[in-house]
Amino acid sequence: MFNKNTQTAAPEVVKEYLDITGATIQAAHLISNKICVFTLNVKGGSFMNLKVIDGKNGMFIAMPQQKGKNDQYYDQYRIYLTDTDAQRVISAVGEHAAAQGERCDFKTRYEVK
Repeated sequence: MFNKNTQTAAPEVVKEYLDITGATIQAAHLISNKICVFTLNVKGGSFMNLKVIDGKNGMFIAMPQQKGKNDQYYDQYRIYLTDTDAQRVISAVGEHAAAQGERCDFKTRYEVK
């Protein structure tokens, strides 16, 4: 039933960027000195366990991952943000993140400005 794909090449992927108008973040907390976990709330959905990582080329948003049977890690889902929107989210997370060992407020939502 599911193996009826007769295409020989994968279709071209067109990225659609997530609209973060009115978005909020919540539950932002540091799990190490370089990784902060948070939830991004947008109209119609919540994306949990996103991470802001302070990498060698600067900060970026990473998707939650799961280890496969082959010991490789795979994204559980993927969202696409424009560079400007990604920086807005990173700024909001940095402004409201609880430090390691501090009590984290999991209920309050903070606006992404």
